Amino acid sequence: MKKFVFDKSNPLDSSKQNRCPRCHVILREDYYEGTPIKICPQCSGKLVDSSFKWRILSRREVTFSENLIKKAYDFKEQFLSNPVYIQKIRQQKSKKITCPHCGSRMLPRPFSYQYVIPVDKCFYCYKIWFDADELEILQILTEKS
Repeated sequence: MKKFVFDKSNPLDSSKQNRCPRCHVILREDYYEGTPIKICPQCSGKLVDSSFKWRILSRREVTFSENLIKKAYDFKEQFLSNPVYIQKIRQQKSKKITCPHCGSRMLPRPFSYQYVIPVDKCFYCYKIWFDADELEILQILTEKS
């Protein structure tokens, strides 16, 4: 297995830079609750700099549909009934992806110890990839707890 190491002598392939790690569509710059993010126009995944994560979660500007609120509470209920099982399922489903910013491998990890939604994290450039609805579910759970 070849390990990717990002350095100036081994730059990220420009054809992979700024592309969705799931569907490989070019990411577009956007704002979510006043915070700059990159979003995939096809799958609605979001790339967020980890230094902005708490800024997003502390603001209460976005309203959520009843369907999304139900999805968040279903996730919480499933997690509370069997936290290890849910994490294992998520990690098995997640294919290996590379960071659209630096090209390093992103690893599926819980968002935090308090909010264990599994997200993909880059430990080289500190970006977080949220698949569709993950950021919104996390926000619902933080605001409603």
